[in-house]
Amino acid sequence: MVGNGRDSDRVVRDAEPGDAEACAGVHVRSWKHTYRGMIADAYLDGLTPDDRLPRWKEYLAGPKQRGCVLVVVVDGQVVGFASFVAHESLGPSWAVLPHIYLEPGAIGHGLGRRLIRAGLDRLASFGYEEVELWVHPENARARRFYESGGWSPDGTSRTETVWGVEVPELRYVRSLVD
Repeated sequence: MVGNGRDSDRVVRDAEPGDAEACAGVHVRSWKHTYRGMIADAYLDGLTPDDRLPRWKEYLAGPKQRGCVLVVVVDGQVVGFASFVAHESLGPSWAVLPHIYLEPGAIGHGLGRRLIRAGLDRLASFGYEEVELWVHPENARARRFYESGGWSPDGTSRTETVWGVEVPELRYVRSLVD
């Protein structure tokens, strides 16, 4: 799944409209892998990429103002993505990372770090100073990943309806200013 390990075979680039199908597939497979035991199995088993494809087509159809969607490509195949957008309520210095998902077989190979680094660099170039993300409190692997990358939980929690299911979340924040 992750190629031969050469950096030349691993590319982070802006997502294009033609990546919608790949992103929908990664999104669903990642949810099924990551959230097993945290979200009802029956719900996860019912997820299909075709259900998510219209949303991804719409999401990738136009440019993101002061934001971006990045994909990581290994040996010509999209194996992960992350999106970085303006925060809707905290003001112009804040951005949010609403999505970062990898194919299950691509986890643990440094690809998530590459996506995050490229996205944070882009956000800094847009003038953002702070960024937030939300993570399921039982997702220990993701929490370790974020914390090792300089993110910190700030004690804020919420329950969000995502894809028709209620999901508990913890807020993590990170400064983009050294």
